[in-house]
Amino acid sequence: MKQLIKAFIISLTISHAICGYSFYDFLDNDCSYFEDIKADACESIIPGDTTKKCSFYNNQCITTYRKCEDYKINVQKEICESITLEYSPDKKCVFESNQCVEKKRTFSEFKIGFEAISNCYGLHTNDENKLCIFKNNKCEGQYKKCEDYKDNIQKDICESIQPFDNDDDIDFS
Repeated sequence: MKQLIKAFIISLTISHAICGYSFYDFLDNDCSYFEDIKADACESIIPGDTTKKCSFYNNQCITTYRKCEDYKINVQKEICESITLEYSPDKKCVFESNQCVEKKRTFSEFKIGFEAISNCYGLHTNDENKLCIFKNNKCEGQYKKCEDYKDNIQKDICESIQPFDNDDDIDFS
């Protein structure tokens, strides 16, 4: 048992030294921080197949795909829709017609607390007159211009619109 504990401490020390962590980085955290370490360690593993990556899913480190279209054999809905696309927070994988296909993510799919707030701004709406903004502690679709808000006009909604000069710049004047 002592050898097992020694091996664990040595491996923990080595892995943290390699990853830039020190033992003292973990002293201020409670034990639940261990779950974050497991997820980070899993996702840093690089499998031999370049179409695959390691993902932490259901408290396990599993091999999954980098792109939706890489998952072609025996496609299952749960596995397909668990694929997270690197560098594309505005897209998701969807099981459709027995295939795993890439689709746009909408603002309603934003996961507060699980992803960067900046991801909200790149998501999509179902209305070309709207864009996504992070407001009132949530990701929501908002009209680009006041004059785009035409149906069932309500004073509070109208006055909450922040006009945009173009798709990228908020006009705070």
